Amino acid sequence: MNINATIFIQAINFFIVYCILRIFLFKPVVLVIDHEQDELLALLGLINQQKKTIEIQEKERLRYRYDCHEYFKNHGPDLFQQDDVSDEGNPVLFEDSLSPSIEKDITVLVADVYKELEEKIKHVH
Repeated sequence: MNINATIFIQAINFFIVYCILRIFLFKPVVLVIDHEQDELLALLGLINQQKKTIEIQEKERLRYRYDCHEYFKNHGPDLFQQDDVSDEGNPVLFEDSLSPSIEKDITVLVADVYKELEEKIKHVH
């Protein structure tokens, strides 16, 4: 086997081409890949933050709904007469004995409450 100067020249050429490729090709490609990975991590962080925000808003909405339910339960009109109980022990509605003016007032109140709740629910999300 003959070893001559061409082998050393080829080794030097290979080393020079490797350095040039490393500086001008590999380094920018690695920087682009790192930049894309950083952007991906930033997006994943943003998505997780948005999920937490949505969970908090959902909990607030449910708490608000519960508070409204409790308020209306405590402050709403009592549609049952406490003295009138049917044979089965169920309270009897006294809607049949309501005067037309009271029915109108109740209808107006229900419509107003419905509109207010609808507006509040629209602004939750």
